[in-house]
Parts: sequence; structure tokens; C-alpha cells
Amino acid sequence: MTTGFAEFASLADSSASNGKGSVGVWGHGADNGVMGESVSGGTGVLGLGGANGGTGVVGNAGGQAGSGVVGTSGSAGGTGVIGTSGGGNGTGILGTGSGTGNGVHGIALEGNGVHGSAGTGGIGVLAENTSGGAALKVTGPASFSRSGVLTVSAGHSTATQSGVALSTASLVLVTLQQHATGVYVLAAVPNSAGHSFKVYLSKSVSASTKVAWFVVN
Repeated sequence: MTTGFAEFASLADSSASNGKGSVGVWGHGADNGVMGESVSGGTGVLGLGGANGGTGVVGNAGGQAGSGVVGTSGSAGGTGVIGTSGGGNGTGILGTGSGTGNGVHGIALEGNGVHGSAGTGGIGVLAENTSGGAALKVTGPASFSRSGVLTVSAGHSTATQSGVALSTASLVLVTLQQHATGVYVLAAVPNSAGHSFKVYLSKSVSASTKVAWFVVN
């Protein structure tokens, strides 16, 4: 303990008079309350929750704009914060916003603000609103890997787009990108096994004609 209680530490404090209940280790410092450091690739600070649903680590912000938990990756990469569920339907990282705040807010200068990836049968990013509001809102251009432009050559009424991941539930939407009298899209027929779809126009075109396509599901 230092003068003026600027820094102090308490080990195995079972008294509730400290306002924090039973405490295994309590560290109070002018800069850092507790500092843990590993010099051989181990863990600086390890928090283990109790068997009855306790929490391993809790971070509470001080003041009005502090941060509860801050994680910073190494200079050559790495991850600032890693959350891993224990199995079942647990959650690796849960963010909850109060009022109009954000549950999770990701910011990137050149990379991805939020990156969600999943294996077979999973969903990379799930947007859900169970109260009737918007599940997904996009501000700015949206890019989809299963979309593009296909050209129907002059003298032809069909064209095939290959190399597209399709399933039996896929819906292929196609629309003309230029006006041609009497020409319209008759059908877009998917071939999920062949990873392709074929576009049929109402008649052969006299000049190369572009159609835009978009796959849903």
C-alpha cells in the first residue's frame, strides 16, 4: 500500500465491506490495477468462471466514455480479442448495445469492418430482426459474388453463364441492360450440377446484347 492509497493490493479478501463482495485478488493502481505478463508465449492474465455459470473476465468502463475491455493485436498481425464458445449453441463474442448504441461496431481503414465466415451448413453473417424492423441495412454500394453481366452474341438468342455456385434452391434473376425492339428475357434456366445457367431471349439479337444477372439463395 502506498501513501494516499494510490496503489494497494489485497489477497483473498472475503469481506463485503469493500463493495465488491468476496475477492480472490484485488489490485488498485494509479495506472494499472492488475498487470499480468507472460514472457514465453503463455497467457498474461487468465480468468476462469465458476462451475455455476460464472464469468471468466469482466471489464467495466470508468467515466462516461471509457472502454470495458480493450484488446490489441501484435504489430505483425494477430487478433485483438478472441472469443470461443464451449460448444453446443454457445456464443464466442456477444455485444449488446444500450439505447441507440451498437451491439458490435467494426471499423477498418482498408480491410473489413466485420468479417463473418462459416463452414458447411453454417452462415457467415446472420442479420435478424424479430420485431418487424429491418434485418439488414446497407449504406453505399453492395457487392455480390454471384452477380454479373452476360453477353448474348449477335445472331443468337441464348447464352450460358458458367462457374456459378448454384443449388436446387437457387433463383436466377436476369434483365436486359439495353433496349432492343421485340427482345425480352424468356427464361433463365439453372443447372446446379453444372454450376451454370442458360439465358433465353425472345428472339435472336442483331447486335451483341448484355443482360445483368443475380442469384438469390
